[in-house]
Amino acid sequence: MPPTSQTKRIDSLYTLKAVCSFFVVTIHTTFFLKGWFLFIVGVAVPCFLAITGYFLYSDSLEQEQAKCKKGAAKAFKTSLIFFALYWCLYSALGSHYTCTDILINLVTGLKICSPMWYLTALWEALILFCFIRKYIPKLIYYLPFFFLPIYALSTHGEFIFRNMDVGTLTMLRLNAIVTGLPCLCIGYLIHKHKDWIFARTNVIMGLSVSLLALMTEMHIRENYQIPYSYIHLLTYPCVVMIIIFCVKFPHFKIPVLNYIGIHHSANIYYFHMAVFACLGLIGVLPSRWETVLVWLACLPVSTLFNTITKLLGNLFKRFRRTPAC
Repeated sequence: MPPTSQTKRIDSLYTLKAVCSFFVVTIHTTFFLKGWFLFIVGVAVPCFLAITGYFLYSDSLEQEQAKCKKGAAKAFKTSLIFFALYWCLYSALGSHYTCTDILINLVTGLKICSPMWYLTALWEALILFCFIRKYIPKLIYYLPFFFLPIYALSTHGEFIFRNMDVGTLTMLRLNAIVTGLPCLCIGYLIHKHKDWIFARTNVIMGLSVSLLALMTEMHIRENYQIPYSYIHLLTYPCVVMIIIFCVKFPHFKIPVLNYIGIHHSANIYYFHMAVFACLGLIGVLPSRWETVLVWLACLPVSTLFNTITKLLGNLFKRFRRTPAC
């Protein structure tokens, strides 16, 4: 969700979105250098959601509800587009889906192309946030603590629910209530209380300590054979410090990444599994550079998609302006 005309653009957040898009591709592909930054890739989706939550805040109930409704409508339409895309793609590749699969996918986004759970969780979380903001706004302060069950389900879910199948367990943690809402609230609260936070926080020190602590946690996991997932206990505190750092230093940017963050980061998320499948079909993959190849290949696909959607948008505007005979 981009900033409105009344919101100063924060370039650092768009650079962060580009980096997070690379992390998302890293999670679903292989890369021989993956071990060097594996500790931090789990911040990707929480950061995407927290950035959306950051731009929700406007200190006006009416404006915030309007943003929620507009964002939910856009995410819902986008989820339908990519639901259809992956349904067609994977069906062409030999997968078969029942009516039950399709219904489950509409509600969870997980059944056909699992990374698309993000879009479904986003529009559902925005609707829930709209309701909470109007009727029980104090709940927004408590929802970020859901990072604890997220961590428990991600890392220890198979131990907690020993007789539960992997698909159901995944649905328990990748949804609007458990993951979507808490992350939206994190971004929203950072925006609402940023002056209070800056007055009491050494941002650079806090970010450095959180990253070091996250690296240490992963090292401990490896040495003591603690169950592994991309979500660590300190992932969400690190997300908080990353967003605060970006807000504190709004002009920090890496030019190419900043451009990708503005124009392509969302599309990289949406298209990367399709690009991955297509590169595999033409023999480019597997490769030790798999993550990099998929991420780069998403850029021309995103450019084409943006061009087509812009042309269609202009075409629809012309039809609307054309007076009836």
